[in-house]
Amino acid sequence: MLTGNELARLWFEEIKLRFDENEVKAWMKNKRINEKNLGFFYSEIYLKRFSIDKLEGFEILQKVLERKEPSYGYTVLSQILSNSPHNIVITTNFDSLTEDALYSFTTAKPFICGHEFLLQNISGYRKTAYYY
Repeated sequence: MLTGNELARLWFEEIKLRFDENEVKAWMKNKRINEKNLGFFYSEIYLKRFSIDKLEGFEILQKVLERKEPSYGYTVLSQILSNSPHNIVITTNFDSLTEDALYSFTTAKPFICGHEFLLQNISGYRKTAYYY
């Protein structure tokens, strides 16, 4: 599986091919992107690379994550989640490795909540909250 740093490097090279050189330089300056540490700027690079076609970005991530199994870290995380009061994971990941680990290594059944419904499903949420 490609790491986030490897994906950032790959997408950065694609950005340089797809966008005007001056636009890339201005974007890098605006985002303070350092070419020596592209992994640190993964989110900014992802957003720029797939700014024209957001669906393409999602499809590429799905392909990268296809048929992946939870690593050792997910095994440990699944034990922490199922055996302690620390049992909430909020992630920007598009993968299901946390849920897969819970199903594979514990008897816990995860409650999965998409970001658009997150607030209304958290215990103590007030229905009078304002959305911006």
